[in-house]
Amino acid sequence: MLDGIRGLSILLVLARHAARAMHFDVEYQPTFPVGGWDGIVFFLNGWAGVDLFFILSGFLITFILLKRKREKALSFKRYLLKRFLRIAPSYYFVLFMVALGLLPFYQRPVQDWWFRVAYHVAFLQDYLPANFVVAFWSLGVEEKFYLLMPFLMMALFRLSNPRQGLVLILSLICIPPMLRLWGFYQWQAQLNHTTYFFWLRSPFHMSVDSLLSGVLVAYLCNFKEELGWPARPNVQKGLYWSGLVGSTLLLGSTVLVKDLTPLSVAFTPNALAFCFSLFVMGAVLLRDPPSRDL
Repeated sequence: MLDGIRGLSILLVLARHAARAMHFDVEYQPTFPVGGWDGIVFFLNGWAGVDLFFILSGFLITFILLKRKREKALSFKRYLLKRFLRIAPSYYFVLFMVALGLLPFYQRPVQDWWFRVAYHVAFLQDYLPANFVVAFWSLGVEEKFYLLMPFLMMALFRLSNPRQGLVLILSLICIPPMLRLWGFYQWQAQLNHTTYFFWLRSPFHMSVDSLLSGVLVAYLCNFKEELGWPARPNVQKGLYWSGLVGSTLLLGSTVLVKDLTPLSVAFTPNALAFCFSLFVMGAVLLRDPPSRDL
């Protein structure tokens, strides 16, 4: 079932890129009207697929690290090496193909070429412009998360009970929306959808709450007995369907972050993460948990 959810996240992102290819943006005109509703809204909100993928990534990494800890087979060195080898070779191949102008449809930046290549190699394109391939920004976020996860896991392992771990994760989730809210008021006069993306969307510290929401789901699934989580199938189905319905309503009701307001900028990712997390958690509890290696 998680593979199906991952496929859904990919479809959402492809829908957003299709909207860009068709030159739709937040100032769109109704295109596929059905009564008072327009189907293009789903395309324009497809960027939320990245958030869904982040939640899945945070969940899988945390769930399997906790499983390795229980089995006394946890090695952070092995974990970091496998994460690097899983992403870096293909990423660097595509990066250098684009940087050398060998892939069609991608324009090779000429100015400050070496500097641009260097910060992409270092996975800093979430802070500096991802101007080889825009989608590379999410890899910058992911890689920083992978590097920091051992520190978070060690902190969780040192806590005396799961409730303290729950408080720690929830506290960390609260930091990015507060930073986005601060950033909104700090840069309000200069804020448009382009600057919003570069300043308040793509940087790691502004978007890590979706990954941490995945961590939270994995933690709840691993310690559901200790935390007193009800194991009744109806509860699990309720999580799944409420998350699915909530996500559908959010993505299909209106163009998200069309108006750059304090609430939309700061808390739209959290509203999405909440619905997606219910969806993922319900799917996990209804099915066997993942067992694949990292």
